[in-house]
Amino acid sequence: MTLEFITVLTICKEIIGNFGQIRSFIDDGEMTRVLQEIGDVLYNAAIRALEDARESSEPSREIESAINSLREACEAFIRQATERMWLGLRGPSEAARAEGYWKSCETSVLIALCYRYLGDKALANGYLKDAKAQFESYAEAEMENVEYIRNLALYGDVIIGTDGLRESTEKMLKEERKVLLSLSKDV
Repeated sequence: MTLEFITVLTICKEIIGNFGQIRSFIDDGEMTRVLQEIGDVLYNAAIRALEDARESSEPSREIESAINSLREACEAFIRQATERMWLGLRGPSEAARAEGYWKSCETSVLIALCYRYLGDKALANGYLKDAKAQFESYAEAEMENVEYIRNLALYGDVIIGTDGLRESTEKMLKEERKVLLSLSKDV
């Protein structure tokens, strides 16, 4: 089972302004559980580092290792999204491009939490800024995908109900954007 994007953002929003909750979120293994539930193989090294932090005499060293692993995952997600864009493909690739940007956004938010754990508000804010930019790229690709699906439906290439698809996607993006923007207010 994977966690929905809005769920991950909401979890982060609830704790980002409270250092004690961030510490508990990471120290008690909640962040490890979230990464496992997101379920991407690119998080495996970060999961291992977070597990090691619970046993280490220097947990901050392991948190830094988790940050490095999350950075690598974030770059891989961005590369996936932009490579699809470079190929100039349309349609289903827009969904894959959107996924790459949403995963990079989600990862940047988790990196920000790790930096807050280490007491570095400047880097936490920098990664939240990155997350906002990645979110806007995700939103753009998501809306392009909606248009692609609607066009397929207009030409009879796909048999699904597209009534309200644009509106429901816009509503979802608005809710996600609202939660994401509220994160930086709490750091």
